[in-house]
Amino acid sequence: GWDRERVRASVCQDGFSELRAPVVRERACEALREALVALVRAGWPPTFLFVSPALSTIYHEVRRKIIAPYLHAALEPSFDVLAWCVAAADGSAGVVASSDSAACEAAALQRNRFVSAAGFAPHRDRQPKRVEQSFFRCGAPKYATLWLALDAIPAHASCLNFLPASADPGYRSGDLADCDPLHRALDRKEKFQLLRAVPLDKAHAVLFSHRVIHWGSRGSPHAPPRLALSLTFAEPAFESSALLTSERTDAREQHAARLALASAQMLVYHERFPRMRLADCILFWHLFCHGEHALSTRFRRVVYRETAAALEERLDHADDAHLAQLSTQRDDYGGQGAAPALIVEDFARDVLVELVLRMEQFGDCAESNDCKDESAHLARDDFDAQLSSLPSDPSDRPKCSTASTASHRADSRADSRADSRAD
Repeated sequence: GWDRERVRASVCQDGFSELRAPVVRERACEALREALVALVRAGWPPTFLFVSPALSTIYHEVRRKIIAPYLHAALEPSFDVLAWCVAAADGSAGVVASSDSAACEAAALQRNRFVSAAGFAPHRDRQPKRVEQSFFRCGAPKYATLWLALDAIPAHASCLNFLPASADPGYRSGDLADCDPLHRALDRKEKFQLLRAVPLDKAHAVLFSHRVIHWGSRGSPHAPPRLALSLTFAEPAFESSALLTSERTDAREQHAARLALASAQMLVYHERFPRMRLADCILFWHLFCHGEHALSTRFRRVVYRETAAALEERLDHADDAHLAQLSTQRDDYGGQGAAPALIVEDFARDVLVELVLRMEQFGDCAESNDCKDESAHLARDDFDAQLSSLPSDPSDRPKCSTASTASHRADSRADSRADSRAD
């Protein structure tokens, strides 16, 4: 176990606390690791690990056994979930499939477009407008992440790094518009000595707040892949849960909801996966649509906006070589046919038309808030009513002109750059 007061004090003072003991049982951790490895070998994003019902059980156990007693009882699962496989660019590490040769393992890592060569760059998880109101009176954050290692993560294998809150002038007071937060904190070379690397043993974790600056390093070519996942918790008034299902929900609907959540996360974080293709975005969109009714209105608004941005970006940057590749490649997800470029582009533009209609109908184009801001203060009832009134069959929905779509794409792209997400 851990010392309760030490954990809470560390999070309140430094913004993070290392949990140097198993957070989940060894058997459960190994099962999650094997499932993540299987996803990577099959070419799927590691975040689809959250489709597993076993992980939902672990999520709530972590909240009951760690988050509530050690941090704050008001924190609930918020389901801004991600899982990672971070490996060196040469894919030389040999733990992805112990039964295969190192060459096969390296090929699996190289082939998977959702395997990264480094963790996320330095960032804060949330940038609320009123930073001081994002903490409880006791000093605990109203949003926290438990980052769980599914295998041993040494310092040279893209472990997490932190700038302690005590050395960060923007942690509680907010960041300056004209100054990078990291440059502001590290204004003298001696301050670089304050940075903390947090290597972890298997099943151990680090608990941190929404305001602490953190990042994953670039792994050594000879380091094992970094296999990890994150579980997020928030006070509902600060940020409502993305997932609306409960234990009473039908098992089939729960599965569809988890699949929609994992797909949505890939769209929301599309900028973190530059190798993600246009066809990937379309697949994730359709999986999201199948279960989106089980996701919160707040979260769906974000997914609509980020899906549009993901499609626009990939349509804008698709060169002739990429489209030629689309014309001949076989479906990486187990299908039997090719993916002709024109069909993929047409699908993408159809989805963009649908997104334009949704966002314009709900006034979402004028909204600048997202799930990383004070979304709990937005009015929801009218939007929910309008959302439920949409025909379930896309063919029954009204169409808009190509000129309208192009105009919206230009406006949306400008808005997206102005209101880019904090992380």
